Amino acid sequence: SFLTPDRDDKFIVIATKGFGKTLLLKAKRILYQRDGRAGCLPVGNLLDKPIGDKIFGREAIAFFAASPLPWSKLWLTAIALATLKHVGEADGLTVNPRLTGLIDDQRLQGVIDHFVRLLDLTPSELQRCATDTDGHLVPRLRAVKAPLAIFIDGVDEYFNKHVEALGVSPSVTGELSPNVWHFAQLGLVEVAYQLRRLNHHLKVFAAVRKEAYARLPQRTAMSQQYRGSAVDIVYSPESLREIFVNNIRLLKADR
Repeated sequence: SFLTPDRDDKFIVIATKGFGKTLLLKAKRILYQRDGRAGCLPVGNLLDKPIGDKIFGREAIAFFAASPLPWSKLWLTAIALATLKHVGEADGLTVNPRLTGLIDDQRLQGVIDHFVRLLDLTPSELQRCATDTDGHLVPRLRAVKAPLAIFIDGVDEYFNKHVEALGVSPSVTGELSPNVWHFAQLGLVEVAYQLRRLNHHLKVFAAVRKEAYARLPQRTAMSQQYRGSAVDIVYSPESLREIFVNNIRLLKADR
Protein backbone atom coordinates (compact mmCIF):
# COMPACT_ATOMS: atom_id res chain seq x y z
CA SER A 1 0.00 0.00 0.00
CA PHE A 2 2.96 2.33 0.63
CA LEU A 3 4.01 1.95 -3.02
CA THR A 4 0.51 2.39 -4.49
CA PRO A 5 0.84 5.48 -6.72
CA ASP A 6 -2.32 7.30 -5.64
CA ARG A 7 -1.80 6.68 -1.92
CA ASP A 8 0.45 8.85 0.20
CA ASP A 9 -1.28 8.68 3.58
CA LYS A 10 1.69 6.58 4.72
CA PHE A 11 4.91 8.59 4.67
CA ILE A 12 7.10 7.41 7.56
CA VAL A 13 8.94 4.11 7.14
CA ILE A 14 9.91 2.53 10.46
CA ALA A 15 12.00 -0.56 11.11
CA THR A 16 15.03 -1.75 13.01
CA LYS A 17 18.46 -1.49 11.39
CA GLY A 18 18.95 -3.44 8.17
CA PHE A 19 15.26 -4.17 7.52
CA GLY A 20 15.05 -2.31 4.21
CA LYS A 21 13.82 1.21 5.07
CA THR A 22 16.16 2.78 2.54
CA LEU A 23 15.15 0.34 -0.21
CA LEU A 24 11.45 1.11 0.33
CA LEU A 25 12.04 4.88 0.30
CA LYS A 26 14.08 4.61 -2.91
CA ALA A 27 11.28 2.62 -4.54
CA LYS A 28 8.76 5.31 -3.55
CA ARG A 29 11.00 8.04 -4.97
CA ILE A 30 11.49 6.18 -8.26
CA LEU A 31 7.71 5.76 -8.64
CA TYR A 32 7.18 9.47 -7.97
CA GLN A 33 9.78 10.44 -10.57
CA ARG A 34 8.48 7.97 -13.13
CA ASP A 35 4.90 9.21 -12.81
CA GLY A 36 6.03 12.86 -12.93
CA ARG A 37 3.36 13.69 -10.36
CA ALA A 38 5.57 16.01 -8.34
CA GLY A 39 8.95 17.67 -8.20
CA CYS A 40 11.37 15.72 -6.01
CA LEU A 41 14.08 16.71 -3.54
CA PRO A 42 16.97 16.08 -3.37
CA VAL A 43 17.95 16.80 -6.97
CA GLY A 44 20.61 14.41 -8.28
CA ASN A 45 20.14 11.70 -5.63
CA LEU A 46 17.22 9.49 -4.70
CA LEU A 47 17.41 10.25 -0.98
CA ASP A 48 18.69 13.16 1.10
CA LYS A 49 20.94 11.86 3.85
CA PRO A 50 23.59 13.41 6.10
CA ILE A 51 27.16 12.12 5.99
CA GLY A 52 29.57 11.72 8.89
CA ASP A 53 29.04 12.41 12.61
CA LYS A 54 27.81 15.55 14.30
CA ILE A 55 29.86 16.74 17.27
CA PHE A 56 28.02 18.85 19.86
CA GLY A 57 29.31 21.02 22.68
CA ARG A 58 27.76 21.05 26.14
CA GLU A 59 25.43 24.01 25.52
CA ALA A 60 24.06 22.48 22.32
CA ILE A 61 23.44 19.12 24.04
CA ALA A 62 21.51 20.78 26.86
CA PHE A 63 19.33 22.45 24.21
CA PHE A 64 18.83 19.48 21.88
CA ALA A 65 18.44 16.74 24.51
CA ALA A 66 15.57 18.46 26.35
CA SER A 67 12.69 17.64 23.96
CA PRO A 68 11.84 17.06 20.27
CA LEU A 69 10.61 20.68 19.99
CA PRO A 70 13.94 22.29 18.97
CA TRP A 71 14.31 19.50 16.39
CA SER A 72 10.84 20.16 14.97
CA LYS A 73 11.70 23.86 14.58
CA LEU A 74 15.02 23.01 12.98
CA TRP A 75 13.53 20.51 10.53
CA LEU A 76 10.77 22.95 9.60
CA THR A 77 13.33 25.68 8.86
CA ALA A 78 15.52 23.32 6.80
CA ILE A 79 12.56 21.97 4.80
CA ALA A 80 11.14 25.47 4.27
CA LEU A 81 14.48 26.84 3.01
CA ALA A 82 15.05 23.93 0.59
CA THR A 83 11.45 24.07 -0.68
CA LEU A 84 11.33 27.84 -1.20
CA LYS A 85 14.68 27.80 -3.00
CA HIS A 86 13.53 24.92 -5.20
CA VAL A 87 10.32 26.69 -6.27
CA GLY A 88 12.03 30.09 -6.62
CA GLU A 89 10.20 31.77 -3.73
CA ALA A 90 13.11 32.52 -1.39
CA ASP A 91 13.87 36.08 -2.58
CA GLY A 92 13.11 39.25 -0.65
CA LEU A 93 12.63 37.66 2.78
CA THR A 94 13.25 39.99 5.71
CA VAL A 95 14.81 37.63 8.25
CA ASN A 96 17.76 37.59 10.66
CA PRO A 97 21.31 37.68 9.23
CA ARG A 98 22.02 33.98 9.93
CA LEU A 99 18.95 32.89 7.99
CA THR A 100 19.68 35.40 5.23
CA GLY A 101 23.16 33.86 4.92
CA LEU A 102 21.66 30.40 4.41
CA ILE A 103 19.17 31.72 1.85
CA ASP A 104 21.92 33.50 -0.10
CA ASP A 105 24.26 30.49 -0.14
CA GLN A 106 23.42 28.82 -3.44
CA ARG A 107 25.58 25.80 -2.65
CA LEU A 108 22.89 24.80 -0.16
CA GLN A 109 19.99 23.21 -2.04
CA GLY A 110 18.64 20.13 -0.25
CA VAL A 111 17.00 19.83 3.15
CA ILE A 112 20.06 18.15 4.69
CA ASP A 113 22.39 20.89 3.35
CA HIS A 114 20.42 23.41 5.40
CA PHE A 115 19.84 21.08 8.35
CA VAL A 116 23.56 20.47 8.88
CA ARG A 117 24.33 24.20 8.75
CA LEU A 118 21.52 25.05 11.17
CA LEU A 119 22.99 22.58 13.67
CA ASP A 120 26.06 24.84 13.91
CA LEU A 121 24.04 27.79 15.22
CA THR A 122 23.80 28.67 18.91
CA PRO A 123 20.53 28.00 20.76
CA SER A 124 19.67 31.73 20.75
CA GLU A 125 20.33 31.98 16.99
CA LEU A 126 18.15 28.92 16.42
CA GLN A 127 15.34 30.52 18.45
CA ARG A 128 15.51 33.60 16.20
CA CYS A 129 15.48 31.37 13.11
CA ALA A 130 12.42 29.51 14.45
CA THR A 131 10.58 32.82 15.00
CA ASP A 132 11.43 34.01 11.48
CA THR A 133 10.43 30.63 10.04
CA ASP A 134 6.98 30.90 11.63
CA GLY A 135 6.56 34.55 10.65
CA HIS A 136 8.09 34.66 7.16
CA LEU A 137 8.90 31.22 5.72
CA VAL A 138 5.72 29.34 6.69
CA PRO A 139 3.32 31.83 5.00
CA ARG A 140 5.27 31.37 1.76
CA LEU A 141 5.31 27.60 2.29
CA ARG A 142 1.53 27.65 2.65
CA ALA A 143 1.23 29.41 -0.71
CA VAL A 144 3.33 26.88 -2.70
CA LYS A 145 1.17 25.45 -5.49
CA ALA A 146 3.60 23.07 -7.20
CA PRO A 147 3.55 19.49 -5.83
CA LEU A 148 6.85 18.59 -4.17
CA ALA A 149 7.97 15.32 -2.55
CA ILE A 150 11.00 15.29 -0.24
CA PHE A 151 12.81 12.06 0.67
CA ILE A 152 14.94 11.97 3.84
CA ASP A 153 16.99 9.03 5.11
CA GLY A 154 19.90 8.23 7.42
CA VAL A 155 19.13 10.62 10.31
CA ASP A 156 19.58 7.73 12.76
CA GLU A 157 23.07 7.00 11.41
CA TYR A 158 24.15 10.66 11.60
CA PHE A 159 23.56 10.66 15.38
CA ASN A 160 24.45 7.01 15.95
CA LYS A 161 27.33 7.57 18.34
CA HIS A 162 24.85 8.97 20.89
CA VAL A 163 23.34 5.51 21.37
CA GLU A 164 26.39 3.35 20.80
CA ALA A 165 28.46 2.02 23.69
CA LEU A 166 29.63 4.93 25.81
CA GLY A 167 33.02 5.19 27.42
CA VAL A 168 34.66 7.30 24.72
CA SER A 169 36.23 10.59 25.74
CA PRO A 170 34.06 13.71 25.08
CA SER A 171 37.20 15.37 23.67
CA VAL A 172 36.89 12.91 20.76
CA THR A 173 33.14 12.58 20.35
CA GLY A 174 31.79 15.81 21.79
CA GLU A 175 29.12 15.60 24.48
CA LEU A 176 26.76 12.62 24.07
CA SER A 177 23.09 12.06 24.86
CA PRO A 178 20.78 9.22 23.71
CA ASN A 179 17.94 11.78 23.63
CA VAL A 180 19.63 13.50 20.69
CA TRP A 181 19.31 10.31 18.63
CA HIS A 182 15.65 9.83 19.58
CA PHE A 183 14.49 13.44 19.36
CA ALA A 184 16.22 14.23 16.04
CA GLN A 185 14.06 11.52 14.45
CA LEU A 186 10.84 12.27 16.36
CA GLY A 187 11.08 15.96 15.42
CA LEU A 188 11.22 14.95 11.76
CA VAL A 189 8.11 12.75 12.16
CA GLU A 190 6.20 15.65 13.74
CA VAL A 191 7.14 18.07 10.96
CA ALA A 192 6.36 15.58 8.20
CA TYR A 193 2.89 15.23 9.70
CA GLN A 194 2.35 18.97 10.26
CA LEU A 195 3.39 19.84 6.71
CA ARG A 196 0.53 17.74 5.30
CA ARG A 197 -1.89 19.97 7.16
CA LEU A 198 -0.07 23.16 6.22
CA ASN A 199 0.00 22.47 2.48
CA HIS A 200 -1.20 19.26 0.83
CA HIS A 201 1.18 19.88 -2.11
CA LEU A 202 4.20 19.29 0.14
CA LYS A 203 5.02 15.73 1.14
CA VAL A 204 7.94 14.52 3.24
CA PHE A 205 8.80 10.82 3.16
CA ALA A 206 11.28 9.72 5.81
CA ALA A 207 12.91 6.63 7.31
CA VAL A 208 12.98 6.39 11.10
CA ARG A 209 14.35 3.69 13.40
CA LYS A 210 11.73 1.68 15.25
CA GLU A 211 13.49 2.26 18.59
CA ALA A 212 13.07 6.03 18.20
CA TYR A 213 9.49 5.75 16.99
CA ALA A 214 8.62 3.64 20.04
CA ARG A 215 9.21 6.73 22.21
CA LEU A 216 6.31 8.60 20.57
CA PRO A 217 3.52 7.60 22.99
CA GLN A 218 5.54 9.03 25.89
CA ARG A 219 6.00 12.29 24.04
CA THR A 220 2.78 13.33 22.40
CA ALA A 221 -0.99 13.08 22.39
CA MET A 222 -0.74 12.91 18.58
CA SER A 223 0.91 9.49 18.63
CA GLN A 224 -2.20 7.73 17.24
CA GLN A 225 -2.31 10.02 14.19
CA TYR A 226 1.43 9.64 13.66
CA ARG A 227 1.12 5.88 13.97
CA GLY A 228 -1.51 5.84 11.23
CA SER A 229 0.96 7.60 8.92
CA ALA A 230 3.72 5.02 9.34
CA VAL A 231 4.67 1.80 7.59
CA ASP A 232 6.20 -0.67 10.02
CA ILE A 233 8.42 -3.16 8.20
CA VAL A 234 7.81 -6.57 9.76
CA TYR A 235 8.78 -9.95 8.33
CA SER A 236 6.92 -13.18 9.02
CA PRO A 237 9.02 -16.22 10.08
CA GLU A 238 8.50 -17.59 6.53
CA SER A 239 9.88 -14.39 5.00
CA LEU A 240 12.87 -14.40 7.34
CA ARG A 241 13.54 -18.02 6.40
CA GLU A 242 13.37 -17.08 2.72
CA ILE A 243 15.91 -14.28 3.26
CA PHE A 244 18.30 -16.73 4.94
CA VAL A 245 17.83 -19.36 2.22
CA ASN A 246 18.39 -16.80 -0.56
CA ASN A 247 21.59 -15.61 1.11
CA ILE A 248 22.81 -19.18 1.54
CA ARG A 249 22.14 -19.81 -2.18
CA LEU A 250 24.42 -16.88 -3.02
CA LEU A 251 27.35 -18.44 -1.17
CA LYS A 252 29.99 -20.40 -3.06
CA ALA A 253 29.44 -24.17 -2.86
CA ASP A 254 32.76 -24.74 -1.06
CA ARG A 255 31.55 -22.63 1.88
